[in-house]
Amino acid sequence: MKKRWKILGFGVLALLGIITAGAIVGHEPLPEYTTGPEADSLATEMLKAVSYDKWISTNALTFTFAGRHHYLWDKSRQLARIEWGSHSVLLRLSDQTGVAFLNGSLLTGKELESALQKAWSFWCNDSFWFCAPVKCFDPGTIRGIVIEEGTPPQLLIRYISGGVTPGDSYLWILDEQKRPTGWKMWTSIIPVGGVYSSWENWKVLESGATVATTHSTSSFELELTNVQGATSLSKLGYKDDPFDPLLTKR
Repeated sequence: MKKRWKILGFGVLALLGIITAGAIVGHEPLPEYTTGPEADSLATEMLKAVSYDKWISTNALTFTFAGRHHYLWDKSRQLARIEWGSHSVLLRLSDQTGVAFLNGSLLTGKELESALQKAWSFWCNDSFWFCAPVKCFDPGTIRGIVIEEGTPPQLLIRYISGGVTPGDSYLWILDEQKRPTGWKMWTSIIPVGGVYSSWENWKVLESGATVATTHSTSSFELELTNVQGATSLSKLGYKDDPFDPLLTKR
């Protein structure tokens, strides 16, 4: 019977490292790929399949990662509220500055710096699992097309810079409509190349954007819950600006 782990206490990539540490025999080398217009065209088709045109106008989002990290994302202003345990951080994603609270008390000094760094690390991992398909043209990416006998062309995205683990690569497995059904991962934190995870249970948000809410491997199932998205914070039900403590403190 397939063993499923609910990821509650660890970042999913860290857990993957533990799971695969003894399984080096299953390693797959990074496949050969070709860059250029054909790869860019396939990436564009994937963007269309996940309603990227609706994602552009989706400016306010919420999601909970693995039941532990809770997010409110003001995409238009590139601000995020990241909550875990008794911590609440309001973060400027552009420069990783912000304000942080522990049990409602404002943090300062080293405690503030530690909270901001942890929030940024959580954000880089968790938001990537939330919206990776729309990041295939981000600065620092290389797009490649992989053609193997007996399978349709697949899209390889390499992240040369950015985030907290630059150099990672992901091979998107696409269906006939070019929407992702899963990916294979080559990352610095996983000792085995080619670990597969599904992208499934796609949800259509109020804004019309689509998000995969379940990721499964042979060892665990990761769920994203409380997934919402609208064109503005007010349409998510916010009457007051939840980022006021950040915007008034410079």
